Amino acid sequence: MRGKRPSTGAKKPKRVVVLCKTTNWQLLQRGGRSAAVRKRLAAGDPSIAFIRSNHDEHQATRSELRRLLRAAGVEVSFRARLSDEPVLAEADLIIALGGDGTLLRASHWASEARPLLGINSAPGASVGYFCAAKRDSMASALAAALDGSLPSLTLARMAVHIDDTLITGRVLNDVLFANASPALATHYELAVGSTVEAHVSSGVWVGPPAGSTAAQLSAGGNVLPLEAPLLQYIVREPYLGHLSRHSLHSGTIAPGESLTLTCQMRRAVLYIDGLMRQVPIDVGSRVRCERSTDPLRLLGVSPRLHQLHADHDACDAANERHPAT
Repeated sequence: MRGKRPSTGAKKPKRVVVLCKTTNWQLLQRGGRSAAVRKRLAAGDPSIAFIRSNHDEHQATRSELRRLLRAAGVEVSFRARLSDEPVLAEADLIIALGGDGTLLRASHWASEARPLLGINSAPGASVGYFCAAKRDSMASALAAALDGSLPSLTLARMAVHIDDTLITGRVLNDVLFANASPALATHYELAVGSTVEAHVSSGVWVGPPAGSTAAQLSAGGNVLPLEAPLLQYIVREPYLGHLSRHSLHSGTIAPGESLTLTCQMRRAVLYIDGLMRQVPIDVGSRVRCERSTDPLRLLGVSPRLHQLHADHDACDAANERHPAT
C-alpha cells in the first residue's frame, strides 16, 4: 500500500471573483435600439462618443486587472453577474470592477468573512465613492488585498422584512419605499417606536450610515459617521396640508429598534440599493427595517475618507439649498 504523500507546505492559491460592470456602450450594441440611436451611433454623436470613451477606459482597466491577477498566481473568475454558485462560495475575495452601482451589486454577495475590494474602472463616468483604487493605483491596492495588509472597514448594513419574511440582510446604501408611479402620491402608515402616523408623500428613504452621503443627504438628511450603530429615514416631499399632522419627517433608528411602513396603496414598490432589486408591495403589507446582523468588510476605505467626502457633500448640499446672493 502506498504511503501518504508528504505535504509540501505550499499555500492554496487565493480564489478571487471579479464582478465586471456592463458598460453603456455594451448595452447600446445590443438589439432593440431605436432608429434615432442607430443614426447617432453612425454619425459619432458627441454623447455616444463619451459613452464609447468610458467603455474603452473600463476595458483597459479590466485587461490590466486580469494581467495583475494572473501574475499574482490567483484562481480568478470574471463575471457579469453574481449568483449562488460554488465559485463564489469558495472565493476569498470579491472585486467590484466598475463604479458605485457595480460595488453595490457586489456587496450583496460579500460579507465579513469574504471581503470586497472596489476598483473604479472609469473615473470619468462614476464617482466610485467606496472604491479603493483606480487603474494607476490598482497594482499596489491589489497586492495589499491579496496579502492581507490592505486596511479594511466593517460597515453596518440594514435588514428588510416584508410581512415578517426576511427579504435581505445586506442593504448597504438605502431602500426607497414609493408608489409604483413616481408621478403619484405615496400613501402609508409610518411607525417608529411608539409613534404611528398616516402619511402622504413622495416616498421614504431608509438606510445605514454608508448611504447617508447619497440620496439621504440630497433629501435633507444628515451625514452619519460610518461607525454609528444607527439607521436613518427621510420622508420625501411630505404633504403638509390641513389634514396632516406629521412629526416623523426624518430621524434615526437605534440598535434594537425598527421602522415599519404599512402600505396603503394598490401599487407600491420597494427599491433596494438602487436597481439592485425591486420588490412589489401589496396593500396592507408591512415593510420593517432594522439594523442587520450581517456586516460587510470593505477593503481600502477609511472613516476619515468618508468624513472628508461627507464634509464636501454636505457643503454642496447646503449651497444648493441656500445659494449665495
